Amino acid sequence: MTNAGRRNLPSLLAMLPLIGCECPGLSDEADGEADAAGLADGEADTSGIDAADANTDGDGFLPDADIVEDAGGDADDWPDAPVSCEWYEMRSAFDGECGSYGESWVSDPFYAPGDEPVLRVVSVYEPSTGSRTGGPIRVHLRRTYRPIVLVLGSYESVEWIIERDEGARLERIFVHGYDAQEVTGADDVPVTNLSPGGDHPGICWPFCSEYDTRTSIERIEAETGLAVRTFDGCYNPSSITLGDICREECRESVACAGTECAYVPECGFQCGTCSPGERCDGTYCVGCTLSCGDRECGTDGCGGSCGVCDDGRICDSTGACVPDATFPGCADVTAESHYCLTVSGTRPALLGLDSGTVCPFGKPELDLHSEGSPDTGSIGWFGGGMLLCIERTGLHGLVRYDVLADSLTVAPVPCSGLAVWRAGVITQPMLSWGRPDALTYFTSFEDALDGVGEEWPWRTWTEGMTAHGDFLYWVADSNEVEVWALPSREPVRTIVLEGDVPSRGGMSLTDDGLLVVNSGPWPPPERVALFDEATGTWLRDVVPDAPVFGLVCFVGR
Repeated sequence: MTNAGRRNLPSLLAMLPLIGCECPGLSDEADGEADAAGLADGEADTSGIDAADANTDGDGFLPDADIVEDAGGDADDWPDAPVSCEWYEMRSAFDGECGSYGESWVSDPFYAPGDEPVLRVVSVYEPSTGSRTGGPIRVHLRRTYRPIVLVLGSYESVEWIIERDEGARLERIFVHGYDAQEVTGADDVPVTNLSPGGDHPGICWPFCSEYDTRTSIERIEAETGLAVRTFDGCYNPSSITLGDICREECRESVACAGTECAYVPECGFQCGTCSPGERCDGTYCVGCTLSCGDRECGTDGCGGSCGVCDDGRICDSTGACVPDATFPGCADVTAESHYCLTVSGTRPALLGLDSGTVCPFGKPELDLHSEGSPDTGSIGWFGGGMLLCIERTGLHGLVRYDVLADSLTVAPVPCSGLAVWRAGVITQPMLSWGRPDALTYFTSFEDALDGVGEEWPWRTWTEGMTAHGDFLYWVADSNEVEVWALPSREPVRTIVLEGDVPSRGGMSLTDDGLLVVNSGPWPPPERVALFDEATGTWLRDVVPDAPVFGLVCFVGR
């Protein structure tokens, strides 16, 4: 199945129940878009996460949230593993807390037993003793239904103590880290020790803050010839338990018994499909009547479509094609002379530039905040989707929020700022990694999901940027905005803004030439400054009635 085909499937599991790590903020991310056949051979598409469809089944699955406190439980509570198993789930559990940070990830939740090895990675910053001279971390391996190739990494020195239950199949161990590492308790297992190697293994997936975990993962996969299936990161643990849980109910013959078309979220597959003219009522295929009526677009109630909207328009919940800058519940704000799409607190919102009114929308539990400051430097809007860079525990990368569908999709692109240009997006790499030497241009969000971008050797060093027409605007100084031609990067001019207006919360340009700059909350009060783009002349300030971050601004209707 192609990546594009997987992205068009119904959303399956967003945050999968891999882990019992008791790290604050632990999140287990995978897209779960594998069918029963794909699960058996361990294939998965990890390009995106639909965070709107997380599930819970009462058997250890994570609740419907991105961030989970004290996720999972004691590894001793795991059920005993039977000798034979036809379907299993990989799990892990750090004992104790992970200190300041820790995340875990799984590529596929379920596998069929076999002899093909599985690559599992454990990565930490230091042992719980916190000693640069080394300390112990115990690795308890329970029964496994495939051989395990285990990768152990740490920034500080660690003595990795291996403990195995009967039935634990450990094929090989790789060790790496900035300081020297050693392994005890596994003399019968081949060990490749790559430490000290001067590298930082990273403790989150696929990147976060100052850690780019992908660098070490690429080297691990090259060394082993295997694709990483699970990643467990923790700042300073004392021990971790790894093992497999037999999930017999995830055999198709069991999960689909007595149904024709049910979707089984716990196992991530669909039980059959309905014929044209039928729909699934959740268990069986039943006859249906086309229900387009006056609908221009959207579903016909029987798995088909009532039509497709032209470019520049999107289908709303009533089946009408509406302008793609339609935002639910904020008609009063969009009626102002100018308004901006933004983020307020954790939710998407509109800001009226006449009144300062902030109108949040979307599900109350939707969480678009980032950790650190500024919260969201720049955002974008294209085709009914809001684009922004998010960097926080459990959610990292370039995020698309579909306004009408009220859903998130995440591309594994580390970024601090962005600008939408044509049908694609220009991203500014994470500034916490230093002063990047290049921007990256993705011709579409789908290319960003696949990690296929073009590197442009341009230095901007800013999170405040926007594109308008074929020009890139970026904040070069507290009161200067550079304008470059796209895609040549030829300098066009420098806009000198009247007054000192640092862009700590984003910048945007409207179609009628209004340059909007959010100065951020400091010095108080927070203000959004409006300038004439042609001259840099200050026009007026808007004081929002709630904090806002990031701006994409429009002329009102």
